[in-house]
Amino acid sequence: MNRFIYVFLFITFSVFSFAQRKSDEIVGNFFTPESDGVMQFYKTGSTYSAKLIWGKDKDRLDVNNPDKSLRNQKVVGMILATGFVFDGKDTWKSGRIYDPNEGKTYDCKITLDEKGNMKLRGFIGVSLLGRTAYMVRMEEKEGKNQIGK
Repeated sequence: MNRFIYVFLFITFSVFSFAQRKSDEIVGNFFTPESDGVMQFYKTGSTYSAKLIWGKDKDRLDVNNPDKSLRNQKVVGMILATGFVFDGKDTWKSGRIYDPNEGKTYDCKITLDEKGNMKLRGFIGVSLLGRTAYMVRMEEKEGKNQIGK
């Protein structure tokens, strides 16, 4: 009986550990779709978020923000994506993403390809009514990244 309990606990924790590692695959730095910036995805509690950590125009302001009082804030440093939850398989869903080019926020889901690159699907209401953007994962080499290459 004790052996059964140990085997059960081992299998349970192994599956949980695998799911946890897979869910954290979204963590890292990704070039924006236009390759003019870098977004850093990170875990906050049980959800995932992202902020713009680098941009070619480091002084660019959020001039399209619908809240006029926020139009003087710099886009670099802004949290642009929040609330992503891993579904246990291959999708991070229930997130929201802000597009500073349009000043609009969209529902969003994310998947990763076999190379770890990101496919973001931003939409209003249902996923069919939206657009897809692709972001390439930054390579880390000898503790240095590719920013400013």
